[in-house]
Formats: sequence, structure tokens, C-alpha cells
Amino acid sequence: MSTIFFDMRGGALKVLITDGRGSPYTKKFGSLSIENAAGAQEIFRQVSDESGVKLDSAHLILPSSEVKIKIYKLQKMSPDDARLIVRRKLIVEEGIGDPVFHLMARDSGGRQQEFVAALVDPEGLKKFTLFFSGFGIKVKAATASFHANLRAFERSLSGPPQTSAIFEVGADSIEIMVIAPAGITAYEILPVPAVETEGSAEEQDIERTRKKRLYGIIDALYKFMISYRENFSDTPIEKVLLCGMVDNVEKIADAIEEAIGIKASLWNPFGKELINGAEFVALYGLSLGVADGSAANLVLAAQSGKKRLRLSRSAMTMLFFIYIAAVMAIFFIAETRHKNALRLLDAELRENKALALASAGTVKSPDPRGSLLRLAEKQPMLYDIFRYLGNNLPQEVSLEELFLKQEGGEQVMQLSFTGKAGAETGGKRYFTTVVDSIGSSGRLSLLKEPSFSASNDSKDPHVHFQVTYRVLPYDKKQ
Repeated sequence: MSTIFFDMRGGALKVLITDGRGSPYTKKFGSLSIENAAGAQEIFRQVSDESGVKLDSAHLILPSSEVKIKIYKLQKMSPDDARLIVRRKLIVEEGIGDPVFHLMARDSGGRQQEFVAALVDPEGLKKFTLFFSGFGIKVKAATASFHANLRAFERSLSGPPQTSAIFEVGADSIEIMVIAPAGITAYEILPVPAVETEGSAEEQDIERTRKKRLYGIIDALYKFMISYRENFSDTPIEKVLLCGMVDNVEKIADAIEEAIGIKASLWNPFGKELINGAEFVALYGLSLGVADGSAANLVLAAQSGKKRLRLSRSAMTMLFFIYIAAVMAIFFIAETRHKNALRLLDAELRENKALALASAGTVKSPDPRGSLLRLAEKQPMLYDIFRYLGNNLPQEVSLEELFLKQEGGEQVMQLSFTGKAGAETGGKRYFTTVVDSIGSSGRLSLLKEPSFSASNDSKDPHVHFQVTYRVLPYDKKQ
């Protein structure tokens, strides 16, 4: 099965197709624009005809302007923790609310670890995936040349570790990466000045044009070398690899040697299998990453970002419904407890009245204090009120009725008492003692003045009185 790789840097197109058996198919096209559908259609038709492969899917190296590389040195930690830290850094440094990025960890030895973030604009990535899908080509993976060149370099490592520099010359830029045993010390993309042409095509001196480009490349490399030597004097470059669109290897190598005293060599990881393999190093590295599953796939990173956004929205919706359900559950529990309290009170009062009727005329009214204490044990929310009534109600007074209701958003408790006419407790009328006693409980506040009525029974005169209280909120600290 054939695998297709595209490199779209520099406004051009490089193609690599491998099948794992024979020599790879390679092709370079001078220009390719996503705005020129007709030109792209012709290029894809030519590639398919020459390679004999149907172009239905591909792996892509994005233009350098579409991906931003950020390198961080952090303490060794789990990938998830590192991603959270790097994400916060990107938000602050780049001013992006929800950055889409791929994070690669590299062990640089010691206590620190190197993390490389490839930041991509999801809308920019979408432009390229839609462009290829218009020709029936699905972009399975999109990556940066940084990862592709690094993967190719790691494959070529042999002998003792050295600080190596990769100079990849492109159509309009030079990509430079310096890799030391302790990590990546430098990564830059330097523009190469465009060569201005004068006169008609017949009048142009092709060799002269090439020389101008060569001088621009040498000048950019020379300036970088001088700057690197000043800033990283403790990590000198020991090896230089040249790749890309290199026309005059010898002259470029001489310029590098003059600057840092090291002879550069042309890097062709394909060997004898491909004569111009130096131009396809990045695609070679991408093919290795796809083959072993290590490729930095920005398509997956963008899809993961969309999933996080969908998850965030769905999570907020779920939390809303959970909140509503919790509120309803709390209301239901409170309402149930309230009803249970009323049922318990009603049962106790019915029992008291039944006992009173059974012993009418021979035994004084039943003492409700024991019932109230039993209610206190069963109803913890009103425990202190029932306990207070049970412990402090005078012997001369009987509780006939207790009614609990909601009124104006407040809980209201209505108490009805019966006592012997003319009786006193501690020198006070018993109803005064009851009202004062209940008012000092801390849970009830007098809402209405007591109302009184007297019985007409001359043999056993009694007074009935009713008091209404506001139930104060329960203080959990007490």
C-alpha cells in the first residue's frame, strides 16, 4: 500500500510516495497555491499518472507561517501536567484563549525535560484540509517541518553524541536547528532575499541569478554562525548537515567553515536510493513518524480542541440539570420532613385527646411533655423547640394543639393550651409563665398576641389560650 506525503513550504510542492518495497517516487513543483484550483488539479493529475497511485489521502507538512514552535525547559513531570503548564504559558505569551497545539516531550537529561509545543491556528489548518478535500484527498496528518527534520536527524544518529546543526535551504527561507546532547539550543527560520530579475528571459544570465541567491544564503548563514558563537560559546557546533534546495554545496560549505571552522556536508538520508534525496529530508522524516506512529499530528490536536469545546458546553449543560435536580431533591426532602413532622404531631395530639376523654372527670389532663420529648428524638430539625416545651411546660398547663405552617415565606407555629382557672405558677398567672418561657427558647418569636377563652363548667373551670410564634432559622453552630 502506498503512502503519500506533501511538503507545501515556500509556495511550492514537494511530493514523496513510498510503498515500502521499491524506490520512492519524488517530485518537486515550482509553485502551488491553494487559491489556484486549476493549477493544483493539473499537478495532482500528473503525480497520479507518473506514480500510478490514486491520491485519496496524504500526510502534509504545513507552510512554516502556519505553525509556531515554542520550546520550554521544565522539571520532569507527567505529560498531562506539562500540557496544563504549557497551555497557560501559551495563553499568556500568545494572547490566545484556547490554544490548539501539539506537545512533544524530549528527555534532555538531568532534572529538567524539554517540551516542544507546535501551535497552529485551527482556521488556517482548516483551509488546507478543505483545499485537499476538494480534490478527494483526505489529510490524515499535518505537521511542522521542525518535527519532520528532527525525526530524520534522530534516525541518522551514530557514534558519540555531538552538537549538530541542520541547515535546510528552502525557496524563500533557511530553516536552522541546532541539537545538542542536552537539548535543542537554537531554532530559527531566516528569510532568503528574493533575487530581482531584469530584462527578458532571453537576456537573463541564469548563472548570475544563481550566484545572487547563493550570496544571500551564505550571508544569512554567516550572520547566524557569528551570533550563535557569541551566545552559545559553551555549546559549540561540532557537525553541520546541509539539505534542501542546495545548488552550490561546496561554496556554502566553505563559508560555514570560514565562520566556525567546521566543514559542512550534504545530508541525503536516502543514500544511493535517491540521488537528490537532500531535497526531501523533511518528507523522509515525516514518513518515519507516520510509520512508527510518532508523527506530531496537528489534525488530531485540532480535533481534540473541538472535543474539549463540545465537552465544555455539554458539561455546563449537565451541571445545570444536576443543579436543578439537586434543588428539587432538597425541596422534596424538606417537604417530606415537614409532612412527617405534622403527621407525628397529629398522632401525638390525637393520643393525648383520646386519653383525656377516657379519663374525663377523674384524672387531670394528660402531661404532654413526654410526647414532646419523643417528638424531639424523631424530628432533629425541631428538636430544640420540642425539647424546650417538654422540659419547661408547667404542670398546670396542657398542650391541646400544635399547628405548623408556611405563611409569607416563613414557618409559623400555633400553640393551643388549657389550664385551670385562677391557677398560678411562681406568683404569676400560668399563661404568663408559658408565654415568657417559650419566648426565651431562642427558636420562637412571638408573632401575635395571645387570645383567651374560658369554659362555662362551674365544677371544673378552665381557661383556653392560643399563641402564635414565628419559627426562627436553625443555627447549626449551636
